Amino acid sequence: MKKATLFNLGGAIVGIGAAVMLLQDNAPFQDTKFDSKAHSAYVNCLNAGYEKGGATEWRLLLKAYRGCKTTEAAYRSDLTTRGVVKKGKMLDHLQQINEAAIARHLGIRPDDTKGWGCLKPKKQPEQLVS
Repeated sequence: MKKATLFNLGGAIVGIGAAVMLLQDNAPFQDTKFDSKAHSAYVNCLNAGYEKGGATEWRLLLKAYRGCKTTEAAYRSDLTTRGVVKKGKMLDHLQQINEAAIARHLGIRPDDTKGWGCLKPKKQPEQLVS
């Protein structure tokens, strides 16, 4: 093989390795640093609230979410204490967890619930189930 071919091949391998590392950083739920009792309690509260209420309407989702405010506060405290999430990224992380719980409950893809994680009355989706 020529030197140029080996150099390009080596560069491609390094590039793929870097891409994999970046993707892992952007997949917060696959990282063990989020595993804790507080995380499990928060996720279980969201899932149980959505399932128990049979939340298919926006107001029922909002009601179930508000029922988890105590466990959310405990989870925030846990993440802050352990220094897992930066202050500015905390809300984004909690929204991703909530979007995943809503998607699981409604039986749709998590991509379809993008932007629903904040659950504020002013940001209602146009339809819950497509």
